[in-house]
Amino acid sequence: MISWRATVFLFLIAMILASTAYADCAGYNETFYVRVLDAKNRAVPDALAWIKYDRGATFGVQYFTTAPQKTDGNGEVYFELANQGTNSRPIDCNIIAWGSAGDMTGSVTVIAMAMGSPVDVILPVYPVWIYAKDQLGSPLPNATIIIGNDTRKSGQDGKLFYYFKAGSYDYFVSYKDGKQSGTIVVSDDTNYNIVFPFHRITIDVIDDTGAPLNASLTIFNKTLIMADGHFEENRSFGAKIHYIVDYNGIVTEGDIEPDIETGKQIIYDIHAPLITNVVSEPNGNRPKLTMSATDPGIHASGVDFRSASVQYRMEPADISTPWNNAVTYTSGRSAVTADFPEMPFSRVVEFRISIKDKSGNIASLDGKFSTMQNITQNITTNGTNITPPPPENQGIPLIYIIIGAIIVILIAYAVLRLKAGGGKG
Repeated sequence: MISWRATVFLFLIAMILASTAYADCAGYNETFYVRVLDAKNRAVPDALAWIKYDRGATFGVQYFTTAPQKTDGNGEVYFELANQGTNSRPIDCNIIAWGSAGDMTGSVTVIAMAMGSPVDVILPVYPVWIYAKDQLGSPLPNATIIIGNDTRKSGQDGKLFYYFKAGSYDYFVSYKDGKQSGTIVVSDDTNYNIVFPFHRITIDVIDDTGAPLNASLTIFNKTLIMADGHFEENRSFGAKIHYIVDYNGIVTEGDIEPDIETGKQIIYDIHAPLITNVVSEPNGNRPKLTMSATDPGIHASGVDFRSASVQYRMEPADISTPWNNAVTYTSGRSAVTADFPEMPFSRVVEFRISIKDKSGNIASLDGKFSTMQNITQNITTNGTNITPPPPENQGIPLIYIIIGAIIVILIAYAVLRLKAGGGKG
C-alpha cells in the first residue's frame, strides 16, 4: 500500500513533467509527411490530407486547420508547422492529421516533437475500377456515371477509378442514347464492367408509290436531310431510339427498339385517289351518277368511301348559285353512286365529285350531264378530259318503214285503177 507521502511525491513529479511538456510545446517548428493508406496499407495517390493544430493565441484563433492538399504518387503530403507559443496559456501539443479518399475520411492524433515521419492515416477503402465498353470490348469514352452525389465521365480508355469502403453502391450510367443502372458490391479490390451493346439501324421514308422522299430527320439530338429518303447508323446505342420525321410539315414521331427491329420504313401517302368511269344514267326524271374510286399506290392508304360527296346545280348558273347535295353511297367494290331528286327534262346539270383517301388526300372532279334520254357527257378531272362514250348506232325506225310500204301500196293501187278506167272507155 502506497503511503500518503509517496502519493504526494508522485503528484509533484507528474506536475513537473506536465509543465516540462508544455514548455517543450511552447514555440516549436515541426516538419513531417502525412501518408494516406488504403485498407491493405497501400499508398493512395490523389487523396486529400490536412492538419489541425494549436498554433497559439498570437494568431487569434487557437486551433488552425490547413487547406487540404492532394497526395503524391506515394500517397504523401509534406507539412511544416511553426508554433510561436504563448505566455497566457499552455499549448495543446496534439496534432490531428486527416486523410480522405472516395467516400471515406479518417484521422490520427500525434504529439508535437514526439512523432515520426510519415504520419500514416489508414482508410478502410478499396480501389474500384469501372470500365464502360461495347459488346466487342471497345472502350466508350465520355460515358457519364452517377454514383450517389458523384458524377463523372469516362476517359478515352472508358475507365473510371474510385476508392470505396466495403458496401453496395447504386449507379446510373448513360452513353449516347444508352442508359443503364445497377449495383456494385465492394468487399475487396474490384473491377466492374458496364457493357453497352450497339446496333446498326436504318430509317427509310417513301411515298405511297415507293419513291424515296428527302424528309427532315431528327435523331441523336441532331437534325439532317435524308438523302434519297435513307438514313443509317452503324453504332447506335440504347434500347429505345427516338426519331422525328418531317415531310412538308407532316410530322411522324416514334421509336426504334433495336432488340426487336433495326429498321423502320415510314410511308407518306401523298397522292390523291382516282375517280374514273363516271357515267350518268337516266332513271325517269330522277337521274343518277355512277363512278369508280381507287387508290392505286403500292403503299396507298386506301379510299375512304365515307368521305364521298357529290354536289350539283342546274344551269344556267353563276357564282352565286348555291350547290345542292346528292345522296351519295357505296354501291359496290370501288363503286360510288349519287342519286339526284326529280329534275326537269332536257336540262344541263353541273356536278362536283370529291372523295378522300385514308391519309386525307382529296380527289375532285367537275362535270356536266343532261337530263335527256340520250346523254352526251363532258367530264373534266384535274385538267384531263375523259373521252365521252360514242353514241349508240341507230338504224331507220320501223314506223318509217311501215309508212313507206303503205305509200308504195297506195301508189300501186292508184296506178292500177287508172289503167283499168282507161280500158273501159
